[in-house]
Amino acid sequence: MILGVKEIRVELWLSRSDRAFNKQAFEQLKAQQTVIEKSFGQPLEWLRLDDKKSSRIQLSHSVDGYNKANWPSMMKWLVDNMILLEAALKAPLLEVKQLSNSELV
Repeated sequence: MILGVKEIRVELWLSRSDRAFNKQAFEQLKAQQTVIEKSFGQPLEWLRLDDKKSSRIQLSHSVDGYNKANWPSMMKWLVDNMILLEAALKAPLLEVKQLSNSELV
């Protein structure tokens, strides 16, 4: 979960020390984008970040984090969407883990 003053996000950050692994893991998950997004309930942002070692899958939401009246709804959004993201990615990440022991090296 990322909490900022202009944006909040839930995300999966693929950032092992091995750039090639991160990109291959991202592609493995991207191949299941339809299933993952259906489980999550809405489209996600798929950021391969070719110029970086890491990749990211996220959902962001613009907020006014300076307004304390917004904090409860911001926290609810983060928690609700993190639960959904974790559930949507659980099985696909287990597949990536299995591949990391064989194909993704």
